[in-house]
Amino acid sequence: MKNIILMSLMFVLVGCSKNQNPVDQASGKKYCESLDSLSTSAMTARQKGVALIEVLKMADTVEGAEDQKKYVQIIIKQAFAETRYSSPEYQAKAITDFRNKIYLDCINKYV
Repeated sequence: MKNIILMSLMFVLVGCSKNQNPVDQASGKKYCESLDSLSTSAMTARQKGVALIEVLKMADTVEGAEDQKKYVQIIIKQAFAETRYSSPEYQAKAITDFRNKIYLDCINKYV
C-alpha cells in the first residue's frame, strides 16, 4: 500500500514540477489544481504512515526549478506536521481539510 501511495505521489510531483508560476487566471487555476493533487497525496502518505524521509527523497528526485522544489517540500512538511489519525473517518477528514487549506491559499494568491 505504501508503495502505491509513493508511486502516485511521484506522478503528482512530476506534474507539479512542470507547472510554472501562473501568469493569468486560467494558468493559476491549473497550478492550484496541481497543488491540490500534491497536498492530497502528501496528506494521504502522512495518514497511511509513510515515512517523511521517503517522501522528501522522492520529491528531491523530481526535476524542476529550485523554488518549485522548495514549495513542494514545504507542502509535504506541512502535511507531516499535522496529526496522524488511526480511524479512517478522521484520516479522510484530515486529508480533505488539508487539501482545502492548500487550495484556498493558492486560489487566493493566483486566481
